[in-house]
Amino acid sequence: MKLLRLTVEHAMSCGGLLDKIDVDFESEASESELEGGTSATLSPHCLIGQNGSGKSQLLQLLSEIFQSAWYAHAPNEERDVADKSTLFSVEYLVSLSRDGGVEHVRLQRVKKGMRNPPLDMAVQKDGEWAPIAIDDPGFGARLPSLIVGYTSGDNETLSLPFFVSRAGYAKSVREAAFEGSEDEVADNRLLLIDYSAHLEVLVANLLLGTEAVQKAILEDARLDYLASFRCVIQLNHLPRLKTKRRRSDKRKGVQLTDELEGYISALQSAATCWSYDPKMEVYVLDFLVNDATRAAFAENFDSPIVLYRAFHKLALLNDLAIPSKARDRLKKEIETRRFASRLPEPQDEEKIFRFEQVRFYRGDERVIARSLDYVSLSDGEHSWLKSWACSQ
Repeated sequence: MKLLRLTVEHAMSCGGLLDKIDVDFESEASESELEGGTSATLSPHCLIGQNGSGKSQLLQLLSEIFQSAWYAHAPNEERDVADKSTLFSVEYLVSLSRDGGVEHVRLQRVKKGMRNPPLDMAVQKDGEWAPIAIDDPGFGARLPSLIVGYTSGDNETLSLPFFVSRAGYAKSVREAAFEGSEDEVADNRLLLIDYSAHLEVLVANLLLGTEAVQKAILEDARLDYLASFRCVIQLNHLPRLKTKRRRSDKRKGVQLTDELEGYISALQSAATCWSYDPKMEVYVLDFLVNDATRAAFAENFDSPIVLYRAFHKLALLNDLAIPSKARDRLKKEIETRRFASRLPEPQDEEKIFRFEQVRFYRGDERVIARSLDYVSLSDGEHSWLKSWACSQ
């Protein structure tokens, strides 16, 4: 996918900052860029500007636009939206297959009369715009399959639509687990990689990525190998997680779908050692990383992205550890477009899923007692590891 043009009539999400803008992303865009599938080279867009000039708001708006489109087309995947009223038009190129050509797509919401119309998609054919119905499978095929956000700091502007997506997924998991549904909860389309989540990407790449990928991630931080890490999964450690509604006697706290139960079993089978507290439903899984560990992960997860999604789905449950008052406060702020505080985030000790004790080897020595803890790296090394891991 390649953005061509964004025109905004009115955007509620940005306090009027982006009203009336017309951004030409690629004045001389060539459709040949997307032809040839994975062999094609795409030139990325880079936003440069002073603080407060609207860079993050523009990225937030693009995220909300495609979130709205997925919500309209597949509400079982994107279950809610952060913005329902922005009036816009965005044009982009998209390839429907690896060996096929590209299409020029227009997605818009334009005011007609006194009410806001639904989203409208059209494809340019022979100089004319051919409409695509929202319930047509081709509508989803012409949307980005994933909308991935990345922030290394506390940029809460960009985080908003991703928080809405995360909360919707956690709610769907909770309801499916209570109902005992055998259907797998559909993946959400928005993924945010921030300071609290980037270890999911980093560990997945360093376990199942190619040697070239692992070297690229680690070499400029002067690290050589992932040495060990710990995963902690807590399902009944907080009073507010205890529930009288249970699918089975197996879980007293957070109820899990069969898919998530399978991920926990897979992590147990790959762990070097693990412990379980049945009263608090707390798993502590330790991994000493070697060839056998990687082989065990490869048996259960086909690729780094599959392993990352498993980690991420467990981490999305951390939303359930946020007090209901904080969630209600954020919901009101999203509806009124007023944000006076940071997005709610549970403390590490309260999270349902988290990483601990991520350690690395430097040099050829493989002595775990002399390995380097992730938290001891410099800010620059942290930033390099995060940016490289998230680019893979």
